[in-house]
This record gives sequence, structure tokens and C-alpha cells, in this order.
Amino acid sequence: MDDKCAHPACDCHVAKGGPFGKYCSEHCKHAGGISELRCGCQHPACREAGKAAGAAATAASVPSRS
Repeated sequence: MDDKCAHPACDCHVAKGGPFGKYCSEHCKHAGGISELRCGCQHPACREAGKAAGAAATAASVPSRS
């Protein structure tokens, strides 16, 4: 069974016995103790989550035209 990557900002899953231990990538292994708003591992799950978060933040910051 796969587990979630140990980096808090990451949405990836990690297979038991993977090359980076409890992390999905070298990036997450080094950033495991760092607080990040978005994960930078560049795996598809995190890239899509980053795009969605960026779009939501942009929409929230755009003033409405009344």
C-alpha cells in the first residue's frame, strides 16, 4: 500500500521501500522540515494542486467590478 509523502505540502503517494524513503522525491526529502505553501517536487499531483491553488488565490485577490 502507498503512503502520502511525509512532506506536509506534498500530495504525492510513496510506495513502501521507495528510493527516497518516506518522501516522493529528492526535493521533498530536503524540504521535509521546511514549511512551503506549495510543494515543488514537480510531480503531476502537486503541479495540479499548485495550479488550482494559484487560480483560487488570483480569483480571491481580483476586486469585483460593480
